[in-house]
Amino acid sequence: MNRSNASSELTLESYPELDAPVGVRLGPEMTAEFEAPVSRTGQGSVASVQKALNQVLGLRLPVDGVLSPQTRSAVRSFQQRNGIETDGVVGPATLAALKSAVGRGLGTSSGGHPSAAPAAAPVPLIQPVNGKLFFGLDTASVDENPSPNWVKARDEGSISFAFFRATYGIWRDTRFAREWPRMKDAAILRGAYLFLRFPHVKYSVPPSPVEQAKAFIKTVGKLDPSDFPPALDVEFPGSRAATGRPAQQLLEMARAAWRVLKESYGVAPMIYTSGRVWREDLNNLPAPDLIESPLWLTPYPFGTKTPAVRNLQAFARGGRYFTPPVPKPWGDKTNWWIHQYQGDAQGLPGFRQVDMNVFNTTTIGATGDRVRWVQRRLGIMQSGTFDAATKTALASFQFQKGLTANSIIDPRTFAFLCWSNP
Repeated sequence: MNRSNASSELTLESYPELDAPVGVRLGPEMTAEFEAPVSRTGQGSVASVQKALNQVLGLRLPVDGVLSPQTRSAVRSFQQRNGIETDGVVGPATLAALKSAVGRGLGTSSGGHPSAAPAAAPVPLIQPVNGKLFFGLDTASVDENPSPNWVKARDEGSISFAFFRATYGIWRDTRFAREWPRMKDAAILRGAYLFLRFPHVKYSVPPSPVEQAKAFIKTVGKLDPSDFPPALDVEFPGSRAATGRPAQQLLEMARAAWRVLKESYGVAPMIYTSGRVWREDLNNLPAPDLIESPLWLTPYPFGTKTPAVRNLQAFARGGRYFTPPVPKPWGDKTNWWIHQYQGDAQGLPGFRQVDMNVFNTTTIGATGDRVRWVQRRLGIMQSGTFDAATKTALASFQFQKGLTANSIIDPRTFAFLCWSNP
């Protein structure tokens, strides 16, 4: 997210560094598949894992059978990128994902290292529709895109949705009024966000969250189900310590702005944040009211200031992409809708610099809290499973809204669901 004309705020998760000492261990479950019979100490097992991690992550770990800090951290990195609990244990889930990533038939050669059959076609971590993912962007005047070409971004950049910063605190983004109607004219699903300013020990105290929310409402005006609901950016540049306030007080500030937006627009606003922000800055405080807000999350597996990534293969299992960690109050790891996966991406057709996003398409077979969120809005039993009853109810909902009744939750169906209060 971009926060001012003077600088660009990039909310980054704390990625596991390959040289960071991480206290993790390899579980005994992994030895059945990665054990070298010549080693009673498990060195062959570790060496097999090291070689597999090198192949999957493009690393250069020494294949020496030593459970070094680099190896332990690489295990955690692999787990995070594959949506597995980052406990550092090479248990059944991690082992299965690692074997899948290097191809069927992963075993040990006479030297105790893995030998893999040709890898099967990688499976995307996000459900594609007709072989495509739904990509989006977010931007602000600070990105210095003097003449955004929304049609070009749609046709050549595969962009189907976009967010534009409406306000930074109470300050109106200088280009919002011009670009807001242009987004709609280009048939791009659009959203507006409020970068909520919190106190900072080095600066003057910003206007209250209530004033900031009212400034957003005045700037954006009316929204309807053809738009995303308002989005509230909850992050703390410089960490909570820079605010000089306790976590509970910061959460109450976010909640104050959230309530004003909800009362004005009649629906829970989206929340842009990250698992790291909620864990480290907000102490994973419970938020039973805020969990009705759909999540738009970081971090950036493709980094920042790099060429815009928007191809299906880049999001396959075992590669660089990983799904975003979900803040604890929202439940399981499936409960997110949009991932801002790349910051200040370069060279997207029609733009100089944007943040790149991908939508978490949902269809039959999905499970978890995200599905319960959908079922509440469809008015059906909250089983947490996208079953036949959910499919039927969703198709009926889409038909009533004038959408294609395909029982697939794409960005446009999601937008209408957001405006459908449970």
